[in-house]
Amino acid sequence: MTTKITQFLLETQKTKLRPVTPEDYNLIYAWHFDPRQIHLWWDERHIQSYSEFVEDFDKRLRYFFFTFFIVIRKDEGTDIPVGFTYTSRFNSIDRYVYSTMYLTQEHTGLGIGPEAGRLHIQYLFSVFNIRKIYAEIYGYNEASMKAAKAVGFVEEGRLKQHRWFNGRYWDLLILALYPTDF
Repeated sequence: MTTKITQFLLETQKTKLRPVTPEDYNLIYAWHFDPRQIHLWWDERHIQSYSEFVEDFDKRLRYFFFTFFIVIRKDEGTDIPVGFTYTSRFNSIDRYVYSTMYLTQEHTGLGIGPEAGRLHIQYLFSVFNIRKIYAEIYGYNEASMKAAKAVGFVEEGRLKQHRWFNGRYWDLLILALYPTDF
């Protein structure tokens, strides 16, 4: 018998994760190609039209993403979408997955990232029996590095001079988190 989780709620006093819906696509598109932040987390450097994005995103939801949540900031009874968190490259035999998070620039540094990350990680460890979660962060993305370390990620590898940005090459750090360290 296969069990499918269709309704769940992951939240704390100030942060909530909820599954993505097609109503979120406009917002995700705007975040996805925000020129102020795309260099922090996305490998591809070309901008898609909205219709190309929707087609590609729908495929990614079916074949690439393992989990995908909208990050919500709870503010005096109002839910404000402030980013997303997803996992990909799930390996069911070795039981690892790669994690990515995006928060709007105005919502970084407020503790939302680590809190949303903890919710997502707890969900992965408890529901899917994940053995290891990876995060890949560019060396110049200090805010993401700080948030990942606050959750318990440690550096497990480094690809030296991996990405050209702002006039120089930067390392790509490969971080890992195990259930025993969370």
